[in-house]
Amino acid sequence: MVKMLSDRMEAMATWLDALGLAPGSVPVWADMTIQDGPNGRTLRCEVYDLTADGHKQVDERGKRVATTFVTVPLKVDPPSWWKPYVKPTRDDLLDIIDKPRKLGPDLEHEATAPGMHETAREAKRDASRRIRALLPDLA
Repeated sequence: MVKMLSDRMEAMATWLDALGLAPGSVPVWADMTIQDGPNGRTLRCEVYDLTADGHKQVDERGKRVATTFVTVPLKVDPPSWWKPYVKPTRDDLLDIIDKPRKLGPDLEHEATAPGMHETAREAKRDASRRIRALLPDLA
């Protein structure tokens, strides 16, 4: 028999099921965070927004599946390798994109210009590395 889910996917499905969430109702890219509150720890989780008869709803633009957030008691701890995830907001992404724009043109390319003194060339390459280091790895 062919194994359909990876070990991690099976562990996630088991964990979500133990929390009362149907694993198929949680998008792979869902925001999921653990919160401490007055009633104990909870999981805040993005889930598909379903109709009364269990079908996925379409978002207000009619382009994607609609989602909503639910909060459930954290009755079982997540797998040890699990990490909370919150997608960056539009403003977060615009700020990231804006950083290199404010810092100037592609310094790595400029460093290849003929006749440039080696000290200046290294300074431009160093600045280029620093610019790239400001951008988080979104992969």
